[in-house]
This record gives sequence, structure tokens and C-alpha cells, in this order.
Amino acid sequence: MNNIYISLYIFFISYIIQLCFNTKYIYCDKKLYVSKNILPSVEKKEFVSNVPHKLEWLVHNILEVVHFLEDVNNYIVDFKKDILTKLEHIVQDDTELYESYEYNENLLNQIYLNNEKKLKRYSEYIEKLKDTNKN
Repeated sequence: MNNIYISLYIFFISYIIQLCFNTKYIYCDKKLYVSKNILPSVEKKEFVSNVPHKLEWLVHNILEVVHFLEDVNNYIVDFKKDILTKLEHIVQDDTELYESYEYNENLLNQIYLNNEKKLKRYSEYIEKLKDTNKN
């Protein structure tokens, strides 16, 4: 159980570093994980519009957070699949291991749902910003 917490901690730290360097690789437990759901990075474009620079910067920052949360959720989905396949091989008769897995799966589900709520909230912010831009 401690290994999962350490793995999640290492993942989040490496993910923050990965955002800084724009990579799509995650190092966790001395293994290289590449999420299959992560889209290729989009080159940053210059902002050309009549909207004030602060609003553009705000939208840009919100979009970065949204992309980060989407990537985290994609990683969680991949990580859960990986854990489940390993669990099926390891846990056949040991109920304690299975209960530990269920507990950790619930934690991952909570993180996933929390990130989904944040994504929804940020998309609402972006829509509001677009509406204020139109007015």
C-alpha cells in the first residue's frame, strides 16, 4: 500500500516536471510509462486578437490546467488498467490484497472525479470568458 502512495507521489512530481519540459513520459518505480491517451503537444501560437492580453493569458493558463488534468485523468485510467491486470495475476486467493486494491481504486476514482469536476468548472470559466469577449 505504501508503494502505491510513493508511486502516486513520484508520478505527480514527475508530471509537474514533465509539464515544465513538455515531455510525454512519466517515470514511476524506475519504469517508463507512456500514456496511450495523451495527445501530441500542440505548438504554442502567438495570440492575435482584440481581446486584452490579460484575458488571453488567463484563458491560456486555464487551458494549460485543463490539459494537465486531462493528462492526469488519462494516466489514472492507464494506471488503473495496469494495476487491475497485475492484480488478476497476483491476487487469486488473497482477500487482503484485493481489499487493498479496492481501497486504492477508490482513491484513484476520487482523484479522477475531482479532476473531472475541475475540468467542468474550467470549461465553464472559458465559456464565461468567451461570452464576456463577445459583449
